[in-house]
Amino acid sequence: MHVTIFGTSVNWLAQLFDILGFIIFVIAYQQKKNTFVLVSIAAYVCFILESVSILVIDNVNTFANIIGTASGIVRNVIMIIYAVKRNKEMPMWIAFAVLAITWGLNIPFFDAWYTYIPCVALTICSLTAVQKNYYILKVGAMINEAAFIVYNFAVGGYFGVIREIILVLVIAYSMFAMAVKEGKIKLPSFSAFKLRMQYTLEDTFYRIYTHNHQKHLPHHGASI
Repeated sequence: MHVTIFGTSVNWLAQLFDILGFIIFVIAYQQKKNTFVLVSIAAYVCFILESVSILVIDNVNTFANIIGTASGIVRNVIMIIYAVKRNKEMPMWIAFAVLAITWGLNIPFFDAWYTYIPCVALTICSLTAVQKNYYILKVGAMINEAAFIVYNFAVGGYFGVIREIILVLVIAYSMFAMAVKEGKIKLPSFSAFKLRMQYTLEDTFYRIYTHNHQKHLPHHGASI
C-alpha cells in the first residue's frame, strides 16, 4: 500500500482518497452556499476514507479527524434540511450541541498535539458556517484548510499539505470572484484599460520626442 516518491514512503490509497476529496472541494467552493454545503459532504466522505486508510495501514492516530469529519457531515446534513424545509439557517444551539458531542467523543483519543487540530478547526468552521453571510463561511473554511496543512504534515498526508495550500488559494479566489460578481469590487473594463494604456503610450512617446528634439536645437550663449 506504499510507494516511494522522492525517497519518501507514501500511502497511495490515502493519497487517492485525498485527491478525490480535493477535486470535489475545488468544485464545491465555486458554488452557492447551499450547493457548497451539499457537495462538500462527498468530499468529507473521501477524507474519512483517507483517515481510515492512514489509521489501518500506517497505524497513525487519526480518530480525531475521523470523528471531526463525520461531525462535519452531520452538521451539513442538518444545514441542508433547515435550508430546504424551513428556508433558514441552522440554529446556533444545534451547532454547539454537535460540537459538544464531537469534543466529548474525541477526549479518549487526544494524545499527540496534532490530534487537537481537527476539533479546533471544526469548531471555527461550524460556528462560521451557520452565519447568513457567505463570506464569513468562506473565511471559516479558509482557516479550517490552513489548520489542516499542519495536521496533514503531522500524520504523513503529504499530498494533503499541497491540497490544503491550493484550497486556501481557491477559497480566496472564489471570495474575490463572488465580490466582483456582486459588484462589491469593481474591476476596470478592458476598454478603459486600453484607453488608459493609449494615453500612457502617447504621453511617453511625446516626452521622448520632446527630449530628443530639444537636444538637437542650437544653443545660443552670450559672447564675451
